Amino acid sequence: MRILDSVMNLKKRATAIFTLMLALSLLVAGAISACQQSEPTPTPTAVPPTPTEVVMLQPFSTPTTAPEPTPTSTLTPTATVSPTPAARETVSMYASAHRTLDRGEFKDAARRFSTIVEIEPEFARAWAGRGQALMMQGEHEDALIDYDRAISLRPRVGSIYGERAMVRVSMGDFDGAKRDALRGLELDDELVNAHLVLGRVRAAENNYEGASEHFRTAIGLAPDQAGVYWWRGSYHRDILRDGAAAYSDYTYAIQLNPGQASFFLDRGILLARVGNWAEAKFDFEEAISLSQDPKLPNTIARAEEWLELIEERAPGVEPVEPPPAPPPVP
Repeated sequence: MRILDSVMNLKKRATAIFTLMLALSLLVAGAISACQQSEPTPTPTAVPPTPTEVVMLQPFSTPTTAPEPTPTSTLTPTATVSPTPAARETVSMYASAHRTLDRGEFKDAARRFSTIVEIEPEFARAWAGRGQALMMQGEHEDALIDYDRAISLRPRVGSIYGERAMVRVSMGDFDGAKRDALRGLELDDELVNAHLVLGRVRAAENNYEGASEHFRTAIGLAPDQAGVYWWRGSYHRDILRDGAAAYSDYTYAIQLNPGQASFFLDRGILLARVGNWAEAKFDFEEAISLSQDPKLPNTIARAEEWLELIEERAPGVEPVEPPPAPPPVP
């Protein structure tokens, strides 16, 4: 009985501490404390593992008038050249495939991009598009092959290096990711994906000042893209152990894009690690709901593992929507 009383007292004390932290976070910067890919355990890892469903930011330029324009702001004028019917059809197919990708229909998008590269095997952006669709399904090695092909066709398009860097960091190849990100920035110094990858890499190198600077730069370049806050949120949670900042980043990412399962999953992990079971349960159930169409089996499995842990620690707890948070610091 003494042991049980001690456990209950510790649990009450932890709950009281969390409640105080949450109240302070609403006035100052966020809430809570505590990985992008950790297993269901209250102890975070030293370096954030690769997310199961990686949030990829879209290139800022999308081909619209030719099968393969460069993504820079200094395009050579081509208005006097009338595209052939076949070229116009390929561009239309590419736009349709990319809309499918943006909707999260990754298998369908991969099939559409496959059709395009069969018709137009020199269309580098189509290879990159299929690479992204494959990566979002967890098929990293096949995605890497497609990005290699895209880069062999267009070795001076920085955005493709930025996307391949994300594949490499997803595979745990930090050296390769770093090389790709730096090469991408040589070609385009405003490449958001490259800054996000370098933020992760610098953190792994224990260069926290450099990592923070890359995340700040990414947010400055894309302040309205939810993914940049999600990436930085995991950095705050798992490396800097700044729970309030992590909560603020995750919550703002959800505010910008409430349809992304990964955002709810990672905020739920943050909440669960400090024993805020009701709010964590809300986030895990939301992550599972958002992972049904398209199916994200790894996200579902991880959320279910955490829900089992919550049921062990707080049987019958009802889910409660987490409170809002102040906007994150740029």
